[in-house]
Amino acid sequence: MARFAVLLCCGFAVFGLGLLAALHQRLGLSYAKDLAILSALQAQLPMIFIAGGMTCMAILSATGFVLALYWTHAVSGPLVRVQRCLQQLAGRQEAGAMRFRSTDQLHPLAASLDQLIAARRSQRAAWEAGLMKADQAMKDCEAFSAQHPEDAAGIRQRYGLLQQVYQAMQQG
Repeated sequence: MARFAVLLCCGFAVFGLGLLAALHQRLGLSYAKDLAILSALQAQLPMIFIAGGMTCMAILSATGFVLALYWTHAVSGPLVRVQRCLQQLAGRQEAGAMRFRSTDQLHPLAASLDQLIAARRSQRAAWEAGLMKADQAMKDCEAFSAQHPEDAAGIRQRYGLLQQVYQAMQQG
């Protein structure tokens, strides 16, 4: 922001120096010469003010354009990174931490996404631990049914239900 203020001040300084150069006339030579100089200056004054106004508008427009470009870049860059992160999450890929440049806007959004990614990692770890426990329970059930064939029907029924839950967890 300070860069743009400096740019704006420099533009107005150039504008002021241009007006000073155009309007600077030496007076006090003689009454007739002073009137002639002021008369010529009066004829040029509308063009000087039009040119000065156009210069001022050009400086303001250029500064506004640069400022708008800076702000849109500071917002659109983070939004592109957020979009990539959300696409990775939707595709069940591992998303890295959100890192924005110091000049970017939307830092609270990056912090929120980092919290979401951390929560998703924690849920995924819990999910994988649950899958491992279910896998071990299925193996134990198979081993128990092999050792105790007298209650095989009941064990197989429970094993079938456990296997359905396990498969649903793997797909989900």
